[in-house]
Parts: sequence; C-alpha cells; structure tokens
Amino acid sequence: MSTQARERAWFDSRTREVTDKARESLLRWAAKQLREGGTVRALGALETAYCPTRQREDGPRGIQSPPMWRPEWTDGVGDAATLALSFSTSGWAWERPYTGDVFRLDRNGAFISAASSVSVAHGRLTHTGPGDSSTLRPGLYQVRVWNWNEWDRLPSPLGHAPVGSRVWVSHVRAGKLAKLFEDGRWPDCTVEDSWTSGAPVRIRDWAKSYVQALRDHAINKYGYKSPEYNEVKDSFSKAVTMMGGTLGEHGRRQWLPDVTARRPDWTVAIRDLNAVTIWNAADRCHELLPHLGPVALGIVDEMWVPQEAYTILTTRPVSTARGQEPRIIIDETGRKLGTWEVKSMDDDGNAQAEPWVSRYRPRAGAR
Repeated sequence: MSTQARERAWFDSRTREVTDKARESLLRWAAKQLREGGTVRALGALETAYCPTRQREDGPRGIQSPPMWRPEWTDGVGDAATLALSFSTSGWAWERPYTGDVFRLDRNGAFISAASSVSVAHGRLTHTGPGDSSTLRPGLYQVRVWNWNEWDRLPSPLGHAPVGSRVWVSHVRAGKLAKLFEDGRWPDCTVEDSWTSGAPVRIRDWAKSYVQALRDHAINKYGYKSPEYNEVKDSFSKAVTMMGGTLGEHGRRQWLPDVTARRPDWTVAIRDLNAVTIWNAADRCHELLPHLGPVALGIVDEMWVPQEAYTILTTRPVSTARGQEPRIIIDETGRKLGTWEVKSMDDDGNAQAEPWVSRYRPRAGAR
C-alpha cells in the first residue's frame, strides 16, 4: 500500500470515528431531552452528524462533502420547486362508491419509512429540460395530467390536478407514472421539463439510525403514543416541513433563520414516496380482492377497507419480495415500520368495524 493510500485509509478511519462519536452524543442528548420533557430537534441531527456525504462534482477528488444545503433557486427552478411543493401531497383524498362496514387503518411510521428509502440530490438542481422517464435522476419533473379511468378503484396518481394541465412532481412520482405507462394504465409519461441532479444520496442513516432509533427508545421506555413518543414524531414531521420552507411575498420561498437544510426538493421527494407507497398498497389489495378493494384513502397514511375484506387481507399469505406474507400486516405496538394499525377500536381496545356511507361523486372528465 502506498503512503498516499495509507494516509487516505487513516483519514477515512479517523473521520468515521469522529462521526460515530458525534452521532452517539446526539442520541444521548435527545434521550436526555425526552427524559426531562424537553424538545428534540431532528432537523439539527440531519444538518450535522447525520448528514449524507459524497464527493462533490466540483470538489477535490476523494473528499466527502456534506450536501449543498442552500442552493440558489434561480433561473426558473425556484418556480418549479414552489409548484412541486404546493402540488405534492402527503396523502390522498379519495373514496369509491361503497356503503357498509369498514376498518380504518393507519400505516405505522409512514414518513420515516419513506425517508429511509428515498434518494435525494446532493448538490444543486440543474436544468435538464424535456426527455423520457426511462432513467430518472433525483429532482423535479414537469408532466402532463391525463385522464384517469380508474376513479372507482383508485385515485389518479396525480391526485385532483386538472386534466390537461402540467404539474411539477418529484422523481418518485414521475417514476410511478412511468411504471403505470408501462403497464398500459397511463397514456403518456413524457417529461416536458426537468431540473435534476446527477449526484444522488440517501438520508437513510438519519431516518433509521437517529429518528427510528429514538422512536424505538420512546416506545420501549415510555410507551406507544406517550408524550415522549409524540415528541419524536412531531420533531421528525417538523424537520420535513421546515426543509421545504413556506411561501413568502411575491411567491418566494422562505425559511426560518436557523434552518440550514433548505431543500424543498427533499421535502417533495419524501412526501411523494409516502403517497406512492400508500397508493401501491391499495392497488395490491385491489388486485387480491377486485370486488372488495379499499374504500378510501385519506389524511397522510390512512386506508379504509371493507369488513368482508379485512380478514383475508390480514391473514391470507401471498408472494411478496420478502416471501409469503399477508397484504396487510397488523402491528398494534406501532414498532415495525410499514405495518398497519387499526384505528377503529371498541372500548376494550379490540378492532371494530365502523359504518361507512359513500359520499362519492364522479370526477369531471374521469368517466
């Protein structure tokens, strides 16, 4: 091994050691805050010890750098980010015609699960213009809204955006459109404009090793839905929101002064992955039981399923990427991300169906 290689290996080892100690310190401090009834700042952890690093495209070779936290949103990308963020939804507002008893389900740790899997841009977004969606880089994509012929089965993948309009979406939702086009369920997935980055990173370390670890600690020590658990949940939710900023005067996006991570494109990607994941879950339930598919999707991570379908969806094994398991896995402890909790309960804490009377009205242009 050359002297340069040995020096590089020593530097990398020392960097990992310092990073690990900083992360342990942050977790201990957060646990202390929970114990003393204080405030946890999940965004601060992302901005420091848990930030994703990679070699910058314009930086020295071999040097890992933190993300570009405050890229300039200029030359039109500011408008794109604003449109994408205002269009992107955390969940859905959809129902199909149905009258009968239903179970209301809530997906455990939906946003943390999305943040654990999503890829985001490390540096600034650059204008990459129109093209196809065969290879999607992290960023924002402008697509056309087409008519959706499955409103009585599932919501449009673009929600209630007017047919014929153009909207900005993240690479996550653009990828979903490409898959639907491939399956013959969406007319066209041509990208009409885009702002993207060729340097993707993941924020999995932050979501899993900090937020989920702190969530597990709160559940184990204080209980599910305890004030301490809610503090962790609220802190993470605020982190995702604060990264996106808010709309100020003249449509310009603005952030709180102490927010370093000013990445609305990250916020959009996390929200879109959560929304797409819920949509996919409903789609798979419908595939298993075409006449007893989900009745509604709403709020951030809720799904209503018919009482007749509930037992089958939660007990009948089907083939998945993880092996044989039910379409819906129930975990009332809330510990395992991606599982579901029954929200409709009786006084003794047992799952109980609740009546549903459809308020469905056909959408304009949907039929």
